[in-house]
Amino acid sequence: APQSTALFTATGPTAQWVPVNLAVRFEWNQKSPPEGIKIVGSAPELGSWNVAQAPSLIQGFADVELPENTVVEYKLVKAVSGRPVEWQGGSNRWFQVSRANNRVAVSWE
Repeated sequence: APQSTALFTATGPTAQWVPVNLAVRFEWNQKSPPEGIKIVGSAPELGSWNVAQAPSLIQGFADVELPENTVVEYKLVKAVSGRPVEWQGGSNRWFQVSRANNRVAVSWE
């Protein structure tokens, strides 16, 4: 009726958001990548800032599955056996994972 109030409740299963993972390619954009380059970052797929868990650039690139529409921070590190880990200087880099943005050019600056 006009100017009345009604209360509705939902029954049964509720919809759940399921993230879609996209393949993101990190590509070295200089002549040849130095030995031991890894991409470490805020996402679990980038090691959650743990160098030991981070993916390596092999033959100049690394393919990583990341959740769509997330913002990811990252840095490069040089992790060569027998030497201290060297972190890339400057601020963290970041990007938003999307179908239109699935390639990330990386370099040691």
